[in-house]
Amino acid sequence: MIATVQVGGFTALAAGAAADPLVLVLHGFPDSPPTFAPLITALAAAGHRVVAPWLRGYAPSPLAGPYHADALAADVLAWTW
Repeated sequence: MIATVQVGGFTALAAGAAADPLVLVLHGFPDSPPTFAPLITALAAAGHRVVAPWLRGYAPSPLAGPYHADALAADVLAWTW
């Protein structure tokens, strides 16, 4: 089952057990996390914890920048710990 969760101030879709290995599913324009629902479900069924956040600049996550690569990479690294 896919749930909507908060991850470090970002909204994300998530599935799978918290103790399972983490897989982050990151979208680009014009996609958003719901686009990946079949993939999220399949990865969770295969034994992974899957998190698909709305990235910075995409509602309902924070819309404010900065949008440079270092800031976006820092967002992703914060979700992996």
